[in-house]
Order: sequence, then structure tokens, then C-alpha cells
Amino acid sequence: MPGERLSVRLRRLRVAAGLTQHEAARRAGISVGALRDLEQGRTAVPRPASLAALAQALDVDLLELAGDPTPAVEINILGPFELIVNGSPVS
Repeated sequence: MPGERLSVRLRRLRVAAGLTQHEAARRAGISVGALRDLEQGRTAVPRPASLAALAQALDVDLLELAGDPTPAVEINILGPFELIVNGSPVS
């Protein structure tokens, strides 16, 4: 889905594959903690090798998992001026 965060997309694809976090992590060769951090959005930029392993474990195309590499940019001018890239404020 366009604009969907990696954390949401990863969880959606894992659930659609019928895998628990433990099963998906084991298949991808990563720790359950690493997968949990990705799904909860605590890790914003995962290692490319981890993404590739997760895509293979979930039997999806890497681009489907990684999403559009174009950053989402939001500029707020009403109220305080803000620049937000991929959901994070930029100073």
C-alpha cells in the first residue's frame, strides 16, 4: 500500500504468510528482538541483508517488503514551520 510504513507492511506480510514472529525470525536468520523492533517501528533503517532475508522468509519480493524508496516529505507551514521526512522531524 502506498505510504505504508515498513513496520506496518512487515507485520501485515508476516501475518498474511501465517507466521509468528518466532517462525519468521528463525526462517530469516535474525533475532526475534530484531524483528520485533522492526514491526514496532523502533528500527527505521534495517540492514539490507536483513530485509532481503525477511523477504525470502515471507516469500515476497524485496521491493514489496521494502516499499518505495522515495522519502515521504511533509512541510507544515501553518503554526510552527516543520519539515518531516519519513515521519521524523528534520531540523
